[in-house]
Amino acid sequence: MSSMLPGDLAKVSLPVQREYADAQLHLAKVLLLILETHADEEKVAHDQEKSKGHVQKVKTAGDDSKGLAHRVILPS
Repeated sequence: MSSMLPGDLAKVSLPVQREYADAQLHLAKVLLLILETHADEEKVAHDQEKSKGHVQKVKTAGDDSKGLAHRVILPS
């Protein structure tokens, strides 16, 4: 759905304007739901990563991120 200019919206009938506004509100609610879900998933992932303990990612050979190894550091 493309955004209409205010001048363009004045040429449209009132019922169509209402329907357009309702569609925009519905889209905004869906986008907020997506953002809330994403934030919740990020928090869960962060909490899970935090609970794994002290793990450091150590870069092995090469510059790409595929060569990662993990080293567990136990508390002394």
